[in-house]
Amino acid sequence: QNMPRKKKSSLSRLTKAARNIFRGRQEESQEDRITRQQADRDRHATARQAETEDERHTRQQADRDRHATARQAETEDERHMRQQAEREGTARARQAETQDQRLTRQQAEQEVTTRARQEETEDQRLRRQQTEREGTSRARQEETDTQRLRRQQTDQEGTARARQAETEDQRLTRQQTEREGTARARQEETEDQRIRRQQTEREGTARARQEETEDQRIRRQQTEREGTARARQEETDTQRLRRQQTEQEGTARARQTETEDQRLRRQQT
Repeated sequence: QNMPRKKKSSLSRLTKAARNIFRGRQEESQEDRITRQQADRDRHATARQAETEDERHTRQQADRDRHATARQAETEDERHMRQQAEREGTARARQAETQDQRLTRQQAEQEVTTRARQEETEDQRLRRQQTEREGTSRARQEETDTQRLRRQQTDQEGTARARQAETEDQRLTRQQTEREGTARARQEETEDQRIRRQQTEREGTARARQEETEDQRIRRQQTEREGTARARQEETDTQRLRRQQTEQEGTARARQTETEDQRLRRQQT
């Protein structure tokens, strides 16, 4: 008979504590918030360094299970609200970090991602990619033109920074991984998905071309020529024949779908 009362009392204490924490968060200054978040990060980092490989796996699995359970229980409105709060929190944290903190964070994120990729099964990989595509697709549909341009700008800057920081080995490994990932994605897509992807790529390319300056255009063409030349030097005879075959098929397909105006403009060009 005492148990339910004890449980209720315990639950009541937890609710009250959570309420106090929430109130405290609302009342804290910007400086206090940054200090608290930094202290939290330091505490977590210290705990991470002290844990064994097994403990790390157990903790990550527990985190994933807890997040999955929470995600399943939330409504559509709650999901949107949570994602919005996460984006704002991430944006705030990014603005507050120093150059060193940014590099350290990116390095840590890359290591975690690499480790997770190495440990996942084929099913987990396919499920993750599917989830990422759906999440990306949803985010793209919900963003405004300003958000889209800002995201593209941020993506380009992040990519450029990452490219500058990588070693020759890292570059080759990344390009190899990208080619394999692209090849796998191409094999798994349906005819409709292929047509839609190509259409999206053409629209994205056309938009990017319209927005670029003369300097950007010259630099892009130079980069493309260097990338193509490097790729040609590194490919085997089989890869060369397969590439030429793919290019011929792509050209033939493009010819079949072009309008009379497009054909005349192409021939003129």
